[in-house]
Amino acid sequence: MAFIPIAAGHVSTKHQKSVIDLLRECRALRREAAQPLPDLSKMQRRVLDQAVDRGTVRLAAGNRYYLDEDALRDFHSRQFAIAFASAVVAAGIAAAWLLIR
Repeated sequence: MAFIPIAAGHVSTKHQKSVIDLLRECRALRREAAQPLPDLSKMQRRVLDQAVDRGTVRLAAGNRYYLDEDALRDFHSRQFAIAFASAVVAAGIAAAWLLIR
């Protein structure tokens, strides 16, 4: 019989929505529509803080947040460009390794 350990601290039975999804559901997409996010888990709070630091989520007055869709699109574009450049560099290294081998 196999024994499968379960790390209870890392397994969550409750599906947690992303902060981005929560802001979209609240329609907090403009400064005027900013919403408070009081009931976030520690992980969601950390993700929110990172998003604010990145500029994809903006903090309005009084702990109210809204999603900056343009900044989010720019962030995703930069992520794609970095991933593509990394893939090109990796392919170049692999090709060079094969040529000198």
